[in-house]
Amino acid sequence: MPTSDAVPVIIGAAIGAGGAVIAQVVSSLFTARRERGQFDWEKKRQEREWEMRKEERFLRLKQEAYSDIMLMANTFLTYIYYAVDYAHSEPDEPRPAVPNLQEMLRLRSNIEIIAPKEVSEPVRTAVVKLIETKDVSDSPHLSLERIAKEANEAESKWREAYRAMRADLYGGEEHFNKTEAKELDLRSTRNHPNTDA
Repeated sequence: MPTSDAVPVIIGAAIGAGGAVIAQVVSSLFTARRERGQFDWEKKRQEREWEMRKEERFLRLKQEAYSDIMLMANTFLTYIYYAVDYAHSEPDEPRPAVPNLQEMLRLRSNIEIIAPKEVSEPVRTAVVKLIETKDVSDSPHLSLERIAKEANEAESKWREAYRAMRADLYGGEEHFNKTEAKELDLRSTRNHPNTDA
């Protein structure tokens, strides 16, 4: 009988072991499903982070391009308005250096590549007008009134481009105080007397 007593013990042990194996299989299935869900969530989170970083880099690139061309436009306007501002008086300082035409064209090209049409077209128009007006301001044969008129038109075109770039970065004018946006005076940022032309 010792063998007959061992059979129920062996069968009981086998059933217990089988139950433990089944429990481990079921547990591992649920663990795998939970880990898969966590992995999917981590993957989506990582993709969102990469997309945000990509957008941030693009925005920084735009900001840099816009600020570079704004500085260059200011250099052109300072050069252009010099003839108007000091026409009837002794200049406080020598005429600024001739602006770098190639740099202005390079900046314009960069903006045409990265900016939407609503920005690139006003910028292209403003750059062409600034370059034409620079040439007009260099002409000794033109009247001061003609130079002042051309300078004001160039500044007006530049204001349109400025507003387009600002709207592209921050939203439309309705996002800002409209009075502030309409009373923009680019000449006030230069280092010379602000005279009405």
